[in-house]
Formats: sequence, structure tokens, C-alpha cells
Amino acid sequence: LTNSTAANDYLVLATSTCIRPNGFGDDTELVLADNKTIPLSNRVSMILQQNATKATFDCQGIDAIEVSGTLRFDRDLVLPVNASGEVVGGGTRLTASFSTTITNYNNWTASINSLSHPFTIPELVGFKFEASNITLDQSASSNPAGANNAFPPNYPGQGNAWTGIYIGSLTVTLPSSLK
Repeated sequence: LTNSTAANDYLVLATSTCIRPNGFGDDTELVLADNKTIPLSNRVSMILQQNATKATFDCQGIDAIEVSGTLRFDRDLVLPVNASGEVVGGGTRLTASFSTTITNYNNWTASINSLSHPFTIPELVGFKFEASNITLDQSASSNPAGANNAFPPNYPGQGNAWTGIYIGSLTVTLPSSLK
């Protein structure tokens, strides 16, 4: 899941597993024993949740991977705000929880039900953004409904090969000085 070469970069898996000379026993399940943080960019991380992220195997190999996690956005990218639009202080970060089942590692998406907070962008404090219909798209063969219409003409990387976080609906509340 990551290209890291750090000496301590590994996944800890644990389960009661039967390993036979010809492979795993029937319906084997490996479960993530510790949370695992994977950087998606220099400002967004995906945290896979222990005991909720697991892989199931059969005699042919990996059958499916159930992923449950949280996207965490650094505060220099977006700032969480409260209902009145004021920046939430401290180390609070905007997060988004998701879960999905992956049967093809190169072709998966996950719906994000909600963000932890409305948010603003550091350069636009006073504006309040609320997002819905959010999809984490890691599919090389399809995009979320409506995503292909979101690209401007001649946008590099448009089409089904695009991957990223798609926001289907975004509401912007203007600061009181502009109302």
C-alpha cells in the first residue's frame, strides 16, 4: 500500500490462520492489528483502522480487502470551522471516515458520508465550505457519477484514469463582510 523504504514501515497482521503446505486453509482472514498511516500526499494521510481493515483469502489468493479508515487533512490545507464559521483551534484537523470492500486493487472507490466539520481554506478564513457526495476515487477505469463533467476542456489527466477526492456538492457561505 505504500512505497516507503523506512525500516519500520510494515503492516502488523494477526488472526487465527491455518497455513497448509498448499496454501491457506478455507476462508482465512488477516486483520490489521495496529492502525496504519499512509501518506497520500504531503498534506493528506489515510489512516487504516485496526481490527476493521482485513483481507480474506481462499485457495486462489486474496479474495477481498475490507478497508475502514479516515482521511486526515493537514491544517495548512484546510481548517475545520464550527457551525458559525469560526476556526476550531488547537490541533483539530478536518477528517473524513470511509469504508469499502476492494476486490481489485487498481479499481476501487469509497464513499465518504460526511466530514468531521465544515471547513475553510487558510487563505480564505471567513468563508465556510460544506461538502457532500464525496468519493475517494482510486479507480483507473471509472469515475464517480458527475466527475467527468467537472473537468474543464483540455484538463490534463481528465477521463477515467483520474484519481483523487471528488466532491459532488460544495456549499460556500460568504463572510458577513460580503453579504
